[in-house]
Amino acid sequence: MLGYLFPGDSEAVLALEVDESRIWAGIHYRSDVVAWAELARAVAGKVMDRARSDGS
Repeated sequence: MLGYLFPGDSEAVLALEVDESRIWAGIHYRSDVVAWAELARAVAGKVMDRARSDGS
């Protein structure tokens, strides 16, 4: 979603660094990160669809 709002920024690199740092720190397992990413993509898609069609 940040990539949609700020197309000039590298969202993918930042997200990868954050995800990997939480795994390295032992805070999350890789499966946690994958599940979170899938949920975040689904929610962001719905938010962006709504934003494109709400007339604002």
